[in-house]
Amino acid sequence: GGPIEHLKEVIIHDSLGINDELDRRMQHLVDSYHDEWAEVVKDPKRREQFKQFVNTDENQPRDDLIEFIDMRGQVRPADWPADGQPQTNWKP
Repeated sequence: GGPIEHLKEVIIHDSLGINDELDRRMQHLVDSYHDEWAEVVKDPKRREQFKQFVNTDENQPRDDLIEFIDMRGQVRPADWPADGQPQTNWKP
């Protein structure tokens, strides 16, 4: 067989045993996976690290911080003004 036959052997019939190696590696990834964010959500101590403000328990709604507009039925942040200055509704 020529080069095409060799490619068929390697790709279709796995003559080099590559599929087994890839399957082992994929199984290792599946077996060792854990969801870091699920752990944070379940752990109040770790969840504390992700407060909106560190020095208060008060939260400001996003609509009070950023101007949103409706575009084709979807809400998105408004564009910055033409002068390039960021626009915010944040009040200390």
